[in-house]
Amino acid sequence: MGLISCLLLPTFTVEVMGRAAGFSSDAPVIILSNTPGRKVVAYSERAAHKGITLGLTRAQALWYCPESHCLSEDESLLEQAERDLLRICARFTPRVEAAPGGQAYAFYLDWEDLTPAEGERLSRMLLSQVQTELGFRAQLALTQGKFPAYALAAGSAAGEVRYMAPENIRQALAPLPLELLPLSRSMARRLSLLGFTTIGALAALPSSAVLAQFGKVGRDCHRLALGSDSRPVIPFRAEVITRARMNLEQGVSDRWVLEQLLGQMVTRLVHRLRELGSMGQTLHLSLTLEGQKALKASLTLRRAASGRSALAQGATRLLNRLEPPAPVVGMELAIADLLPFAGQQLPLWADQSSPREQLRARLETLMTRPGAPLCVYFNPVQPDAPRLERRYRAERALS
Repeated sequence: MGLISCLLLPTFTVEVMGRAAGFSSDAPVIILSNTPGRKVVAYSERAAHKGITLGLTRAQALWYCPESHCLSEDESLLEQAERDLLRICARFTPRVEAAPGGQAYAFYLDWEDLTPAEGERLSRMLLSQVQTELGFRAQLALTQGKFPAYALAAGSAAGEVRYMAPENIRQALAPLPLELLPLSRSMARRLSLLGFTTIGALAALPSSAVLAQFGKVGRDCHRLALGSDSRPVIPFRAEVITRARMNLEQGVSDRWVLEQLLGQMVTRLVHRLRELGSMGQTLHLSLTLEGQKALKASLTLRRAASGRSALAQGATRLLNRLEPPAPVVGMELAIADLLPFAGQQLPLWADQSSPREQLRARLETLMTRPGAPLCVYFNPVQPDAPRLERRYRAERALS
């Protein structure tokens, strides 16, 4: 396995939104979600000193910090800033993966066969360009595996490049907080009750005991705690796409509630398409379940659309396909293959029939009966044959 760098921006969301609103970096800024309940999804360092945490409602946040500035999450701004960062990362290697989060954003770079010295040199150049061109002070760690790189970056200072040799990864991860692991809610609560606070404490447990207590999620987290992460960097592919995200503070299992939330995301996509003057043909729905498991499905529409009715029907069909078996804690609806909006020609006469009705009327004139000269039956012969003409045999229909 080659070296992997994690470029971590711990306050990416609040920095992007705060700059767009004209606030300084030391202002108490709170970012609220667009979901019902308006929960806190990001906050500045000064707001954190006042006691602001993720998941608070707007009223609770203002009680802790009355002078704070509350802003609504703007996904278009965040997507543009993410693309700018990916553009800079792609100057160093095409193998770049973005991992957006509510408060922090991480970008993974696969250096493949580079030596640690070369990787450190390029990483310092990357940090310098991110600081100079975009004004972000990031943290960066370089080692083997995505999670070790992320955890070490989270424990580094801004502007620092930290390299860790593979044989020292487990020792370096041991004192870091347990919250860095992708724990499920129930697993995090149970480990807290048992007094586990560090990654090293979890790594010291036998893997069989963790599997018996917490199942597959516990086994995967235990492997990460040991510093073992074989997941590859999935290179970013630039494509014409727009998306709507929604993070839920509590898992949702009720189908009616999921449909209502999906409808809100469709409405946001429709507004975005109107702003872009575009329409799309491929829908992608991703559901994140408790325990960080993700379900994904895609649907290609018969024709490119930008209206709410067509997109809502497609999104509902995707939800029917997935049928989440566990509570949903995150949703993402994206529309790809965007094209410039094209109007539809209106009928010239009010009583003009639809294309389906015209086709049905035409087929009625082509129907025939057994015994007619052109009436044949197609009987299946070899249904599994690769060529269509070998699957069926045409026989004259006798009267």
